[in-house]
Amino acid sequence: MKIKQPDKYTRKELIDIISGKYDIVNIPDTNKKVKIYALHPYTLERLTKLWNERDISRPSNTETTMKELSKDFYFNHKLAALFVLNGFFKINLFFSFLWRWYAYIRGYKEYQLTEIINTAKKKLPLIEYYRNIILTLDMREDWMTMTEKEAEQYQAELISAVNTHSLKNTLNTEKQDISSLD
Repeated sequence: MKIKQPDKYTRKELIDIISGKYDIVNIPDTNKKVKIYALHPYTLERLTKLWNERDISRPSNTETTMKELSKDFYFNHKLAALFVLNGFFKINLFFSFLWRWYAYIRGYKEYQLTEIINTAKKKLPLIEYYRNIILTLDMREDWMTMTEKEAEQYQAELISAVNTHSLKNTLNTEKQDISSLD
């Protein structure tokens, strides 16, 4: 079976992602556009901090889950603002203003924010990160404390996780026959 080659638009999108070029996102039902660049490490730190704050404030009790969700109604507005600002100075100067602008002034709905969040997801350099983690895994001091069998099993799990993740994030995988990739 012959593998179908990607079309010119898919190749252009891949080159744009690799080169770090921004994507212009049209916010549905508005005339507004935002630019999403490759995400900076500080943006990812703030994203992690935002998620941790949300998880800590949530109770494990299911009775109050809806009450807690209503308190955090603007969580996705905050995520979208992080992705649009994407940098240490911009986030520290404008974050609290921008997410409130999206939430209260513009009144963006969840489906409008989905486009921003989905585009930002494409801008994560996860494959390179996972590959670097696997390559530097042998350099840790505690590596020698594992048995050879445990070390091999752990490394095999990491490699399979990267391969699984890269298949999920490959462009146009739904259009290609997965069995033809072999």
